[in-house]
Amino acid sequence: MSKAYAPRRDWRFALVLFSAPLVCWSFMFIHPDVYLFGVGLAVFLLFAWIWLDTVYIISDGTFFYRSGPLRGKVLISTISEIHTHVRSFSGLRPALSFEYVRVCYNGGRELFIAPRDEQAFIKELREQNPGIAVKAGAA
Repeated sequence: MSKAYAPRRDWRFALVLFSAPLVCWSFMFIHPDVYLFGVGLAVFLLFAWIWLDTVYIISDGTFFYRSGPLRGKVLISTISEIHTHVRSFSGLRPALSFEYVRVCYNGGRELFIAPRDEQAFIKELREQNPGIAVKAGAA
């Protein structure tokens, strides 16, 4: 049985995400160019794909993440720690918020995600791997 978790969506993150194509399109007033419009449109479509297609799924001992073109999976048995309320600008982040959950797995690898129902997500992971240590704050 699989369970999907929606991402936490932060309006500030949306502002940063969608300002890039707007900046690109604003240059068209200075120098009209079809290529500039195309680049802006491509960036907008990529960011819209990320915004609309981010989800975290727990299924049969595996945690799957999807955020636009960024996709992957982590065996729940390899997760050693989860840090809540992390603010970091490094690492793999298939998230739509500036506040993450850091998942440590495979002896040193890290993944930053932002499920909307963080507690239910962590509870589900710990049901499948009781050895997961949960720590509050950035570590």
